[in-house]
Amino acid sequence: MKAKILKKERYSTGLNLNLIIYDEPEVLESLNKLAEKSEIEIDIRAKEIKRSLNSNNLLWEYITRIAEKTCAKGDSLTKTKDSVYLELLKEYGQSVTITVKEEVDLETLGFKYFERFKDGLIGNTRFVAYRLFIGSSQYNQKQMSVLLEGAKTRAAELGIML
Repeated sequence: MKAKILKKERYSTGLNLNLIIYDEPEVLESLNKLAEKSEIEIDIRAKEIKRSLNSNNLLWEYITRIAEKTCAKGDSLTKTKDSVYLELLKEYGQSVTITVKEEVDLETLGFKYFERFKDGLIGNTRFVAYRLFIGSSQYNQKQMSVLLEGAKTRAAELGIML
């Protein structure tokens, strides 16, 4: 459901919101059916702004220029771009930590950007802890801004200005 707050008033018993609800007929019908059966609980949260294609294009322009400048003789530019991207994700990106049995192959499970950072043993079972790096396509505007600023800093260190 999409809605916009028109007016809000605070009272000692709570908050009164006047909303415009978009897609009104379907939403009102659903709300009326729910209200007949029980009280309604509505979850309201701020709209998350996804990263833009412009910022994504700029990120990859920085990555390409960094890769061109740092590409070792004989390496493919694509491989170098991937390694630059991973370095930026490690330093400025979002990640999660998981622990799996040692025999689990993360690549066959579809994970592309990760690093092994700790091994452990519980009983007779070996475990490995990994950091999984979340790709920038999943970032919101704020997260993308941090990653992009990191790429800009790295490029500036190499004398690259866009």
